[in-house]
Amino acid sequence: MPRNKDVFGPTFCGEGVVRSNDITKDPRYGKNAPRTGLSEGHLPVRSYLAVPVVSRTGEVLGGLYFGHAKIGMFDERSERGLAGLAAEAAVAIDNVRLSQAISLRELANHPGIAGLETIS
Repeated sequence: MPRNKDVFGPTFCGEGVVRSNDITKDPRYGKNAPRTGLSEGHLPVRSYLAVPVVSRTGEVLGGLYFGHAKIGMFDERSERGLAGLAAEAAVAIDNVRLSQAISLRELANHPGIAGLETIS
C-alpha cells in the first residue's frame, strides 16, 4: 500500500470518494512514517480525487485516482462523473468475471477435458 495510507485508505476500503482542493492541507496527508507527503520522484499533487470501484457484491475491485498540480481542479461535477465511470467499470469487471465463470463451467462439462473442474 502507498505510504499515504490515511489518504488512500478510504478508496482502498471502498468507504467512499475522497476529493480535496488541496490534498497537502488535508489532515490525513503526510502522516505516515517514514516520510511525509508523496514519495520522492512523484509528480506534485495538490488537487486530488479518488473513487473506489466496487462490485455488485461489495468487493472493492480497485480505485480511480486523479491528481493535479494546481489547487481546486476537481469539483462536484468531476466527482459525479468519476463516480459514474467507477460504477461502469465495476459492472464491466463483474460481467467479465461472470462470462469467464460461465465459460469455465461449459468447458468443465465438456467430455474429454479433464482437470478443468479444479480451475477457479
